[in-house]
Amino acid sequence: MSTVVAVLSLAVGVGANAALFSVGHAMLARPLALCRRGSPGHAAFDQSSHGVLWTTTAPANLLDWQAQATSFEAIAGYRW
Repeated sequence: MSTVVAVLSLAVGVGANAALFSVGHAMLARPLALCRRGSPGHAAFDQSSHGVLWTTTAPANLLDWQAQATSFEAIAGYRW
C-alpha cells in the first residue's frame, strides 16, 4: 500500500513540475510574437460608444498618430 502512495505522489509531483516548467518556458523564455522586430501589429480605433459600428478613424487622426509615434517604426492606415 505504501508503495502505491509513493508512486502516485511521485507521478503527481513530476507531472506538476513538468507542467509548470512548460508554462514558464512558453511565457518567459520565448519572446512574444508581437515583440519580434518586423512583426506587424494591429490597433483599431473603436467608436462603438458613439453608435458607430465600424472601427474607422479620421485621416487627420492617422496623421497625428504617425507624427507622434515613438513605439512603432511606422503606422499605416487601410480601408476596405
